[in-house]
Amino acid sequence: MTKHASSKPLNAHEKRERIKTVRHRIEGAHDYDTWRALAQELDQLERNEAWKVNPVSPYFQHGMIEQRLTRLQAWRKSKDWGQIIFSLREGLHRNLGNLSNVELYKHTHFGTKRLIDDYITEVNNQLNYLCDHDIAELAGTEKLLFFKNTGHSFGRSALLLSGGANMGMFHMGVLKALFEQKLLPRVISGSSAGSIMGSLVCSRIDSELPGVFSGEALDLHVWRRFDLGDIWRNKALMDPAQLEAFLRKNIGEYTFEEAYRRSRRIMNITVSPTDPHHQPRLLNYLTTPHLTLWSAVMASCAVPGLFPPVTLMSKDGSGEYRPYMPSVQWVDGSLKSDLPTRRLAELYNVNHHIVSQTNPHVVPFIADQTRQAGWISFLGEVVKSEVQHRSKQVLNLSAYGLGQGLLKAGARLGSSGGRAAVLRRRDHPSALPPDSLCASGG
Repeated sequence: MTKHASSKPLNAHEKRERIKTVRHRIEGAHDYDTWRALAQELDQLERNEAWKVNPVSPYFQHGMIEQRLTRLQAWRKSKDWGQIIFSLREGLHRNLGNLSNVELYKHTHFGTKRLIDDYITEVNNQLNYLCDHDIAELAGTEKLLFFKNTGHSFGRSALLLSGGANMGMFHMGVLKALFEQKLLPRVISGSSAGSIMGSLVCSRIDSELPGVFSGEALDLHVWRRFDLGDIWRNKALMDPAQLEAFLRKNIGEYTFEEAYRRSRRIMNITVSPTDPHHQPRLLNYLTTPHLTLWSAVMASCAVPGLFPPVTLMSKDGSGEYRPYMPSVQWVDGSLKSDLPTRRLAELYNVNHHIVSQTNPHVVPFIADQTRQAGWISFLGEVVKSEVQHRSKQVLNLSAYGLGQGLLKAGARLGSSGGRAAVLRRRDHPSALPPDSLCASGG
């Protein structure tokens, strides 16, 4: 139970202290349900509920949404399925009435306008009813065609997992929370650290994922310390043989197509040829079905100076491994395109992105779209770009601990710390208590 136990109203001092306590507990929440309860309590303490209940807002067409909700409810009560089908087919758009305006999701800690919640719930319930029941107005193949066309019009979501060296292990918490809430998108894209975490999930069926999130299903014994002699021999800070052994042991020998057929999730990995005149490529079960998933992840981890470039490997119908484009070597494609949104839209009709960004050099430098242009702004962009570049160099060097840190993420999922622990600790995130990765990311 997370709500304040006292029955009497809090005075101003008690309320400030309670708000401070709840904020601290939110930072250390171990699971989504705990976080949600705390966020809802914080909304009550800060009197955000009044904003939720009031449908009026300059950020969306509340009158239109309210009218559509009223009509849908009336048609449902009168069982006018023809009107419902027509309305849903015509008006089921992700940003209908500006519902996706980010300003609507900044005001509170949990949720948004009650009107928006009610409208989405009504639409969802009606779609489920149409799917589960025999409707004369939607018989046979017409039902399949209705959902196919409506789904295509609405678009789909994708989860994008950035790189981020050791910090990339926190993607596991995001994956865990989305999976447990049955919200994990089928389309997942990852680069570098993100490609490892995404591939661990996209190569397994649902019943195997709890073991991945707890670490019990991961084999970490292939890792050993990397000495200076290894660095000299490989001309890189990390041992590619250890990375390959880890990936093949924990992801398996699946091709992109085999992994998709097994998990029904679509893994996407961006890689680049070492030739600077070639563009990055997005690898997945459509573009490279016979390419092995583990070799694509190795290429995505091949940051110059850390892991050497790799030759991608494919698997033919007889199970034999063959080099994919033998004369070409590949490296991390996120150096040119960290989040391949345009290509995902072309291939999978993705128009909504959930981004897990763990690159610490990105967060302080996200452009403020509300600032006006000018020479001072231009100068700031120049300085920001240089600091960003230097920060990324430092981040890449920090990946020296990748073998002992990042790839052991699965075995270190869980108890306390939260996002605040990352800021408090000076050691690697891999030193966080067990389960803190899933707690922080989730």
